[in-house]
Amino acid sequence: MTKRASLLDDSARLMRDFMTYAVLFQDAVARAAGLTASDLQALGLLMNDGPASPGTLATRTGISAGGGITQLVDRLESAGFVRRERSVEDRRRVVVTPVLAEVERRIGPLYATIAAEWGAYLESLSDDDLQVCVQFMSAAVEINRRHVEDSP
Repeated sequence: MTKRASLLDDSARLMRDFMTYAVLFQDAVARAAGLTASDLQALGLLMNDGPASPGTLATRTGISAGGGITQLVDRLESAGFVRRERSVEDRRRVVVTPVLAEVERRIGPLYATIAAEWGAYLESLSDDDLQVCVQFMSAAVEINRRHVEDSP
């Protein structure tokens, strides 16, 4: 096996491991916050992408519009992590808005240890290495996002 083939094999295995442990960690954080994994993922999308209608959130998460997404938003609202608001552009529409202060207060501490460890690791990298990491993670996010959007 060539060095490149070995590196590609290692990369594939490590990506599988990374994704597996990222999902398992997110599940643990969700449980600790009294949420489901889907609730936490939807909350993350709202925090990163901004307020969204329940229909848009359903599309982004792959959860069926209607009952499924309504229950998810109900759980997040009951927990105090989001609020439903009327759209400024169209008062007939509802948008789901994250309550950032509450998310930071109650969920932020659940990430404190891992964030500190990742922060220390990233600080140890050179600017060039950090740039490669940013490019890699940007590509990984875009590829994953595209496949989520294209999934059946």
